[in-house]
Amino acid sequence: MKKILLCALAVFSLSLTSCNNQKDPEKVAQDFVEALQKSDAENMAKLMYGYEEASEENREEGIKRLQEKISSLDQDEKEFLENMTIEDINVKEEEERAKVTLKYQDAEETLRLRKENGKWVIEDF
Repeated sequence: MKKILLCALAVFSLSLTSCNNQKDPEKVAQDFVEALQKSDAENMAKLMYGYEEASEENREEGIKRLQEKISSLDQDEKEFLENMTIEDINVKEEEERAKVTLKYQDAEETLRLRKENGKWVIEDF
């Protein structure tokens, strides 16, 4: 899953900032996972680093690329997404960083969050 979604993250990281109002990294991670499970690229993008500051054109292009990546997932990756749960949250508020581990059976993914302008955003996954 990392290989497939990494390109999409790069698109957003260069030109996008979150517009979410969440203060809790767990809630941001849950919202991101729910959007991912629903293949909702637009709501995923809104929770990612760089969204708010991006031009409309860059937002649309990033969302389009993210949708393409999501639709190209194989069956195992889709099953992982449908069944993943948040198992572990490690928040280091003094560093304004958080790491959320997602687990399903023997597979594991990590979301990295950071605080930006007082809001938690997805920095890396």
